[in-house]
Amino acid sequence: NETITEEILEKELLENYNVVNEFKTYKKDYSENAGIQFSEIFDVSSSALAREKRKIKTDIKLDTHIQIKLDINRPEASEDYLEQGYDQEKKMFYYKVFYNSEI
Repeated sequence: NETITEEILEKELLENYNVVNEFKTYKKDYSENAGIQFSEIFDVSSSALAREKRKIKTDIKLDTHIQIKLDINRPEASEDYLEQGYDQEKKMFYYKVFYNSEI
């Protein structure tokens, strides 16, 4: 997102951790104690976004000499199409990759 609203923050981040009410309480208390009025909408900093993109893991190098490369422009794809698990029989971790066709 190029801009963030309180609604986006709550629905896309805080709701996942069930902390929306705690955030609202903290924000209200902090605002009253510090005498600060928080903006309901703000722009995302280009430099902060670039800095965070560099932190996203794009290469998964495994001890079995297999490397999985992820597209940094669609990091959410790893959440949607890549699944990690553990095989009790082999006593090893694994990645399961979902796709429709090779390109």
